[in-house]
Amino acid sequence: MSNDTLLSAAQRLREFVAYLQISFSKFALTLGTSQAAISPIINCKRPLTSSMIARIKLHYPQLNDNWLATGEGEMIDMEQEQAIIKSYNQGESTNPTTSSLLSVRINALHQRSGRSISSFAAQLGLTSGAVRELMRGRMQILSAEVRDNILAVFPEINPHWLMTGEGAMLKAGGGDTAVPLGRVVPAIQEQLVQVRFFDLKPSASFREFCGSGNEEAEYMGVLPDAHEYLSETNCAFQINGDSMEPQLHSGAKVLCEEVTPTRWHSVHGVVVIAYADRFVIKRIIKNRLAQENFLLLGSDNPDFPEQEYAQLCDIRCMFRAVRVLSQVVS
Repeated sequence: MSNDTLLSAAQRLREFVAYLQISFSKFALTLGTSQAAISPIINCKRPLTSSMIARIKLHYPQLNDNWLATGEGEMIDMEQEQAIIKSYNQGESTNPTTSSLLSVRINALHQRSGRSISSFAAQLGLTSGAVRELMRGRMQILSAEVRDNILAVFPEINPHWLMTGEGAMLKAGGGDTAVPLGRVVPAIQEQLVQVRFFDLKPSASFREFCGSGNEEAEYMGVLPDAHEYLSETNCAFQINGDSMEPQLHSGAKVLCEEVTPTRWHSVHGVVVIAYADRFVIKRIIKNRLAQENFLLLGSDNPDFPEQEYAQLCDIRCMFRAVRVLSQVVS
């Protein structure tokens, strides 16, 4: 099997696990296997076999197994997903990770509201289009404002369930009789969250990064900002080079969020892009992926005026820069 085939299968599996918003170890647990069986696939060291695809499909019937095997079609079978949501709302779901999908939780809230999508969206302070993106799984993280609006509209909802899918949907003793007492303001988290850390050395390659998904991967602790939710899609990169000065100095550590390929066409700002043989951190000048299959990238430093075209077929992974974690003041 070619290296490109291994990379494509690994990328699709990573995308599906990111969609589920669970760790690889938890994903392996739901399949009745160990992370040691999953890591070689994620790390591009072992092919994704038909038996493993069948095993994943058995536990996640909403997954389009043809997409996982070939990349053709949509990742999620929406009819199956709606059936899962229905069984979840009726208390019949036995899949321990069903509620970990943000799309399932948003669909459950929509059905609980008994409103049309447009009316439900207005309740949450969103557009109908944004709600549909959430319900289809194309948006995977709630903003602090939307989360607070949901908890204000649905005061009976368990905040931990809303953010993680863990625990009961309703607060203990809660239900339709709960009376709102005001907006829910989450406490600032004082616990460090471990995220993957990768040094963007000139020699760094996508295969090396892909290999950082195993047990020997390097991690660093990040203290979330107030209202910030960190997940498996987050990672930290150390910058080498001064092409992004004055905003990012060489040696700066930057918190990033992995962007699923279905969202690449809408990304703007500073991004880290992985090619097969190197990484770059640049600012997107033009995003023409939807129209002409390329990004036009540039540096913030005027001493680096050269621009770079990133062709869709060459991009292995993309990460959106969120904030600077640390850097030396010059």
